[in-house]
Amino acid sequence: MADAPRVFLSYSHDSDDHAGRVLDLADNLRAKGIDVTLDQYVHPGPEEGWPRWMDRNIDEAKFVLMVCTETYHRRVMSQEEPGKGLGVRQEGSLIYNRIYNDKPSGSRFIPILLLPGSEPSHIPSPVQGHTYYRIAAFDLIDPGFEGLLRHLTVQPPTPPPDLGMIPTLPPRSRSDPSGNPLEQLPVDQTAREASRPEQTMQVEAASLPALKKAVDYLFDEGNEILQELRARRQAEGQKPRSESMTGQVNESSQAGTGSKKPWGVIRTKEEILSQQLSWYASTDNDKTLTHLLTLLEIHTANYRRAQKKYAIWGDALVPPVIEHTLEEEANAIAVNYDKLHATLNKIYGKTIVIA
Repeated sequence: MADAPRVFLSYSHDSDDHAGRVLDLADNLRAKGIDVTLDQYVHPGPEEGWPRWMDRNIDEAKFVLMVCTETYHRRVMSQEEPGKGLGVRQEGSLIYNRIYNDKPSGSRFIPILLLPGSEPSHIPSPVQGHTYYRIAAFDLIDPGFEGLLRHLTVQPPTPPPDLGMIPTLPPRSRSDPSGNPLEQLPVDQTAREASRPEQTMQVEAASLPALKKAVDYLFDEGNEILQELRARRQAEGQKPRSESMTGQVNESSQAGTGSKKPWGVIRTKEEILSQQLSWYASTDNDKTLTHLLTLLEIHTANYRRAQKKYAIWGDALVPPVIEHTLEEEANAIAVNYDKLHATLNKIYGKTIVIA
């Protein structure tokens, strides 16, 4: 395939099991359109010899995946016993040269940690600042594998929206150092009058799509998922990680420290959707809401997929990777749910209490 990104896979031969997992990684990437070069695909050895084969393929690859283990780190960093791991040590030297000479190199050389067993400390120091991926399963339900595939195919999970028009804003009144008002700078009268509704016009949440969607998620699906996570952790004897999982809200903390007067309290979705708020306050936070909703949509979809797989396997037989994915996606939902809750409190100037 002409557009398939070419990838060189660098690793150490720690064991037959590890080599098998590396082969599985390469096979699954190739199945998804990635042109992977791997020494295990070459038999017998290349006529040019392994050193030149490595040098040529690293040069020709768009990306170099570095499967990091304790042994890989030791050999790449030249800390191995003399005579051991010569192949990966030579690969390491070649990669070092490319990292220091290629500009930029941060997105080309990608550390990979296969779980369980690999840790961030196993990443060689020249690439420790690079984006790395922790992969437990070679499936798109695995966040690490999905992230790697997005990296290799340049498909970001949240592409930027089209640019809008820059608004014309009126100047604010101010005083000179003596306290006398300064003469206002001239401003287009049309722009001045167009800016006034932003400060005064009142609207309901139900008329603003992003705001209504945020309120729906806060009270419905997001709350349902957090209640599921809370129940699962209570059954396992764990403590919830955030206030939103406990079902309790500290109203004084939500209102903000140092507030001169206490905020009101909203307890139902119907009540919040009927609240009047300034058009300016809602649109000022629209980008934040849209960003949080995009993240929550992605994590919720991943959570639901993992939930379905969990139900198919059952409690007794479910693979650890599905349990891990379910937990990680629920945690990500909890974090962004809290941010969404705080943003809505800010927009309304009131404390929203979720039962």
